[in-house]
Amino acid sequence: MRKGKKWIALGLCAALLCSALGCGRSADPAQTGQATAEVQNEGNRQDAQLSDPAKESESASVTSMGRYMESAYALPEGAETYGRTMTQLADGRLAYYDRAVGLYTSEDEGKSWTRQKSEKELFAPREVGYTGHVAIAPDGSVAVVEHVYPEGEPDRTTVIYVDPAGAMGEVNGDISDTDFVHKVFFGLDNTLYGVTLHGTIYTIDRTENTLKQLFVAAQTPEVLAFSGKLMLALEEGGVEIFNLETRAMQDKDAVLDDFCRENFAGKLGNMSDCVGGYLLGAQEGIVYLAGTKGLFRHVLGGNAMEQIIEGSFSTFGDPSIGICDVLLLEDEEFLLLSTGGELIRFTYDPNEPTMPEKLLRLYSLEENSRLRQAISAYQKAYPDVYVSYEAGIAQGSAVTKMDALKNLNLALMSGDGPDVILLDGIDAGIYADKGMLLDLDHILDEMVSDNSVYEKMVGAYRTEQGTFVLPAGFQLPLITGRPEDIDAVTDLKTLADVVERLSLEVERGTVTGAISPEREVSQLMTVCSAAWLKGKELDEAALAEFLTQAKRIYDAEKEGLTQELLSHLNTDYTDAVPIGHQTDWVCMGIAKLAFGAADLMLMDIGGIGKLVEDKGFTFKLWSGQSGAGFVPVSKLAISSRTERLEEAENFLRLMFSPEVQGVTMGDSFPVNRAAFEKECEWTEQSLGGSWNSPWGELEYGNGWPNSDVTDRLKELVEQADTPIEGNAVLEEAVKKYSGQILKGGMSIEQGVDFIKKEVAIYLSEQG
Repeated sequence: MRKGKKWIALGLCAALLCSALGCGRSADPAQTGQATAEVQNEGNRQDAQLSDPAKESESASVTSMGRYMESAYALPEGAETYGRTMTQLADGRLAYYDRAVGLYTSEDEGKSWTRQKSEKELFAPREVGYTGHVAIAPDGSVAVVEHVYPEGEPDRTTVIYVDPAGAMGEVNGDISDTDFVHKVFFGLDNTLYGVTLHGTIYTIDRTENTLKQLFVAAQTPEVLAFSGKLMLALEEGGVEIFNLETRAMQDKDAVLDDFCRENFAGKLGNMSDCVGGYLLGAQEGIVYLAGTKGLFRHVLGGNAMEQIIEGSFSTFGDPSIGICDVLLLEDEEFLLLSTGGELIRFTYDPNEPTMPEKLLRLYSLEENSRLRQAISAYQKAYPDVYVSYEAGIAQGSAVTKMDALKNLNLALMSGDGPDVILLDGIDAGIYADKGMLLDLDHILDEMVSDNSVYEKMVGAYRTEQGTFVLPAGFQLPLITGRPEDIDAVTDLKTLADVVERLSLEVERGTVTGAISPEREVSQLMTVCSAAWLKGKELDEAALAEFLTQAKRIYDAEKEGLTQELLSHLNTDYTDAVPIGHQTDWVCMGIAKLAFGAADLMLMDIGGIGKLVEDKGFTFKLWSGQSGAGFVPVSKLAISSRTERLEEAENFLRLMFSPEVQGVTMGDSFPVNRAAFEKECEWTEQSLGGSWNSPWGELEYGNGWPNSDVTDRLKELVEQADTPIEGNAVLEEAVKKYSGQILKGGMSIEQGVDFIKKEVAIYLSEQG
């Protein structure tokens, strides 16, 4: 990541939080610039038959007891995530800092707070820019990394530090044109250290105001921790150990390294105010590691990772939060400062069963962050229930959707299937028709009676026979462009007409920013694939019409897909992207219009809002073969054969609660009215960057949409009264042959025939 312009920085933590948690969107090409426990796969069961811990424990003569329980304390009033950090001072007090409230201390380990100094009292007003990483020393000193973007001058980075008496110093944090200090940490003796973007660790001499290189890490460390005379650097590939007395690297710990590679790959190295994994030093020779799987203790040189806190039973397993700090208190109690609204204390209770006695089994076709977040909330609300979660297709697995669905069918028919099913990517009607799902009319009626949800969306699957599926979220397919262009688009054919006309105006890039036939087809499926089935039969005419119009669009755009452009993209993207990625292409002047499913207020609606403000664009519901409407997301159902009805219904109710609905997960908007209204409230956040394109450096960006844009969005939400979604297996088959068809290597008739054969067995089994 290059250091950006001043307009890039606002709200950086919010924009990068998902990358820290490993749950964010993939970047578009133009944006790429206890007892000893064996580590489990986050509670997932990858076999077709789900194991039952509750049944397995029945044979045990003595129930294992002892578990860490949570309690929550309020943070200082007005606390925000930006620049949030915490430490325990040498005198035992806690010190908390963020850029909104400044410095606070607590004498009762977070139960109450005393204001010390505001940010302005700590640091004199600075130039235009933003404050990055923050650290507090045991003696109360505070250090911050500041990135400044003065007009007409080069960007620069400065590390500023203030001692307990208020004396301020600073050092230049720029190492080279491409490297700079981006994180700071204090050692046990109050020594200040800096970590650069490229992984060099420096001692920051606060007397001489200089940087002194200590060592170069193999990877950029996420966290520096201190254990006695040892400095430990947490990286994706392991933990590097540096002896501060001998000034030499020590041998690496194979157990730690294996753990990091398994748990933190792709989750570290972010520049936001939270981390994807946390390393905590204790007495010399002992460390703790925290992440989504929980908190682990390790003796350096030992052969085991001891799981202290189970992630799935705790806030650690909540994917909606990022870790800011973890502190070890006396009696091996812990404090977690996260991006959430409270400080969490973990206290060991010997009278709590190690494994909850009740069991609730959940299933989704693919790993789902919103489900993970709800599981975390559910475990805290119902500590006597263990939630077992299986993803049918594990990340990196070679299992196909068809194979995963067959396994699910077998489990459900045998009576050994999940209690709650997330039906995203699954044809819900098939399971309802076969009597595999429970009628949820009564839960829908509860929510509708108090007008807490959008009835047409939550009730999208209500039939005369009952309601067997309840969507907890929705995506909104939108199209944006010049008013005269958008007004002309009423279906797929008219979209092809507009693209052909606009292709004559293209000077660089393409009309829609499509970079491959597969991506273009995947994008168009959003508002078309629901029209390809009549009951359980393939509608060959509708599919042929789709491929015909898709080929027209691709033919009109392919001249813009020059080899020079494709080489700059340096990848082959084939999946559909939310509309916010396409608005970036329009913003850079290499696309004329954008269409896709919106599910994030900042990136999607914010991207549209920027085009409305800067280019006079308009936007509306995007119509295709399936018409205009909304895409149901997080479709929940309960197995009709569940033996845990109360637990399952409580989980569904929690999924629609403000607690869960109010968390932005980046896959859908909430169906809870209050949560959606909250998302529409303006907040000072923006995101942007630049791309070194064939035409030079192009800038893109978006910001939180203004009230005019969100008011228009609310109108469209009220208009979107039709659920549109296709069959995942059929969509996969169409995508498989789309490249050959659109490039002319296969006729449309041949393509339809191949697709028909591809899904014939699957469709016959659904009858």
